[in-house]
Amino acid sequence: MKKYFFIHIGYYFLLDLIIVISFVKSFVFCNNNFLIKTFLIKYMSNKCVEYIYYKEIYSLLKRAIISQQRENNMRGIIKIGSMVFFVIIFLSDNVLACKKEECDMKTEQDSLNFEEVQKIEQWKNRIKPEFLKASDKVDLAYYSFLPKSEPKASLIFYHGGGFWSNRLYQKMAQELTEKFPVAVYLADLRGHGNSGGLRGDAPSAQQVWQDIDDTVRFVKQRHSALPLFLGGHSAGAGVILNYSGWQKSNLVDGYFFVAPFLGGDSGTVQPNQRFVKNIKIWAIIANVFSGGWLFNHTKAVFFNYPERLIKQDSYILTSYTTAMAIATSPHDAKSLFRKLKKPCALFVADRDEQFIPEKLIAFKDHLHENIKDKSFAQLICDATHLSIVLKASEFLSQALEKFVSY
Repeated sequence: MKKYFFIHIGYYFLLDLIIVISFVKSFVFCNNNFLIKTFLIKYMSNKCVEYIYYKEIYSLLKRAIISQQRENNMRGIIKIGSMVFFVIIFLSDNVLACKKEECDMKTEQDSLNFEEVQKIEQWKNRIKPEFLKASDKVDLAYYSFLPKSEPKASLIFYHGGGFWSNRLYQKMAQELTEKFPVAVYLADLRGHGNSGGLRGDAPSAQQVWQDIDDTVRFVKQRHSALPLFLGGHSAGAGVILNYSGWQKSNLVDGYFFVAPFLGGDSGTVQPNQRFVKNIKIWAIIANVFSGGWLFNHTKAVFFNYPERLIKQDSYILTSYTTAMAIATSPHDAKSLFRKLKKPCALFVADRDEQFIPEKLIAFKDHLHENIKDKSFAQLICDATHLSIVLKASEFLSQALEKFVSY
């Protein structure tokens, strides 16, 4: 009986271990797979490591877990013990973050081509922020750009990771209103730019998505008769994709994904990308495994912004907490694309330093048949991850004209 008891515990613990590690890999958008491999090789047999990378075995194990009685008291005890075990292991200096030489290599060169950002600082027409109240009373900053003629649509647009609605996006918004009569609202995520909240942090991922919902309702009240579209660049596209699967309203009429971050499990991240230089995987694992209770506000993702850019713009963030990282990092983007109920446009830079262009373009194929014909994906020539924003007014205006005509 005692032997069976320990086998029972070991069985559940091993399955939990595999499920959590596989899930957390979705948040790893830096080249940090060696962390997971190191852990597995150290604590599991080579055969188990081999099995984890076969989807058939993973699915079999997952079904086996689901078939068990999840409310069993013993399972709860095992989960708590497993969680503590994870935290202790990942606090080890050997598996905390990137190898030192890899991190040093990533900071030697610019992770992205920031020349576009520096040049755009010469554009002096910076718009002052306005504010709306989030559901928890935090001030959310937005920047409104209205066309000279009567608008035909409204667009809410979110910035990339660590950025805010700075001149790079404001120039895009101004040019867009000149090319198509659309009311553009650039939005700073909480903890970014002029918005309130702790820098790079959020109470939870759900609160970030609720903030987007509050902004959508705010803009819809201003332009109730107009179709409303939601757009984002890089992690800004990632957060609105997450929102699309969470949203509680049906007010959005379409989506624009510009050089989007679709999550670590999407297969779209360049293997040699240098923008994310460090990830505390142990914090994300513990947070996911504890249902958001542990390490929610621990700095977990670190960006490789050059010092000269940070000195030039003090609003730029160099890190995200676990909560903000999860909010902006899609999990299973293919499923989220299949669940989209409104048409979308996918714009990809042909020289993107962070993502693989052809794999991003391919995500249009995952859309539901009902909206696939109304959606499209476009490769933007001679564009990098940041310079695509400078070209955005041209292709966004064309997409808006097409969507409004539906």
